[in-house]
Amino acid sequence: MVTSARAWAGLLALLLPAMAAAEGARLELSCTRLSRCDGAGACAAAEGAVAFTLAPLGVDAQGAGGYAIGHDGAAQGEGQGVSFAGPFLWTLPGGARHTLVLSSETTALYLRQAAGGAAPEIDFLSCGILP
Repeated sequence: MVTSARAWAGLLALLLPAMAAAEGARLELSCTRLSRCDGAGACAAAEGAVAFTLAPLGVDAQGAGGYAIGHDGAAQGEGQGVSFAGPFLWTLPGGARHTLVLSSETTALYLRQAAGGAAPEIDFLSCGILP
């Protein structure tokens, strides 16, 4: 429990100055896939880079509110963040749902579920926060 509290404290220390800044402040994550799990819980090693840009559109003091979300350099649309550390949720025009959860200072979970109730996929990521 103490380790978890320290991990969150570290994450807060890294993110708070950036997210508490002006509305134009952006969070940029450069991540590497570690593993991918399917809806049945079967996991396999994964590789490849993935990047996210989270730009606040109208957030409160805790970072909750609207975000413009980019994925691998392409705009994905608008979504919601529960706090400055996420989770961040967005839906693509075809109905696919996406969630990004920052789970520590260096790890994240990226969940995707296609429209129509298809089984979700979960990527475990190792991420660095870009200035």
